[in-house]
Amino acid sequence: MPGEPALDRVAASQPAAPDSWQNRWRALSAEPASEARTAALIALLEEMVADDPLRALALARTASDLPLREKLLFAVFCAWAKSDPAAAAAQAQKLSEADRVNAVAAVLTGAAHDPATAVRLAEKLCRDDPARAREYGYAAIAALAQVGEYRTAVRFAVAAEGAVAGESEDRLKWIQSAFSHWARQEPEYAALATLSLPDDGSRYEALLSVVADWVRIDPEGLTEFVQQLPAGADRTNTLGEALRLWVHNNPKAAADWIDRLDPSPELDAGVTALATLPQLIAVHPEVALSWAESIDNPGQRSNALTAILRQWSGSDPVAARSYLDQSTDLLPADRAVLLASLTPPIQ
Repeated sequence: MPGEPALDRVAASQPAAPDSWQNRWRALSAEPASEARTAALIALLEEMVADDPLRALALARTASDLPLREKLLFAVFCAWAKSDPAAAAAQAQKLSEADRVNAVAAVLTGAAHDPATAVRLAEKLCRDDPARAREYGYAAIAALAQVGEYRTAVRFAVAAEGAVAGESEDRLKWIQSAFSHWARQEPEYAALATLSLPDDGSRYEALLSVVADWVRIDPEGLTEFVQQLPAGADRTNTLGEALRLWVHNNPKAAADWIDRLDPSPELDAGVTALATLPQLIAVHPEVALSWAESIDNPGQRSNALTAILRQWSGSDPVAARSYLDQSTDLLPADRAVLLASLTPPIQ
């Protein structure tokens, strides 16, 4: 029917004989670019994949517009992998370097409905093409996360070794990526799962990944969770990072939360972040100084005061110098540097 949207025409049509695919493809390709046309082309290719995936692939590769071509290739390989992931993966590896990573990501996305198959496939792809193993690992994790298989994604990343993970740095980044995906949907479960990781550096890095995402969703819940962790450097550092990020995102809420607690070394990083906020120093330097004075660690306290006084001296050098002369919280080295740079008070 004239004027009928491309997507509706394809959706309403009866299953076409293979010899009509080319004509339908040409007709759709001749239409002006639009989201509806793209969706119709994808629907046509997905229909073709069921009977002739290679022909669908050949048509997708004829698209001259690069963003469109990427979408069409992704659709073909994703649909193909749902029924024959091994064949789809083998064909994806034959593509040019420009198309290969996108195609493999599509294969893994299509295969992820069967998580065990997707993991085996990802491991094989990484071994067969080690130069792109890093990207394939990220793609596998994203595909598993998309279907809610967060634990499977974590197990894949943690177990990766040698030819699969490439460098040990890649394995750690995969672990961070897996937990980051998980934290966006189930932050507390993700955080609890980090505690079962080996204490080889990956546990703390995974927890930081969770923190970075959880703090955007529920910062108060995050900080209270971290406070329940076993005492030690991991808890102190993680709480410090959580508070630092919270201060960056919402300084007032973070300040209100910190203000309810007694000063302690575990709060120092968050208090330092509050005290040294440039906007706070510019408007209320006395409040910034008060926060800095509550920092438990003498070195951190002196560093924070130094940062505040440096900025404050730009707008009110006399007041800054007066504070410097009276304060007993600055370490000798910091005091000496500031004395040499700040203007003395006018007598």
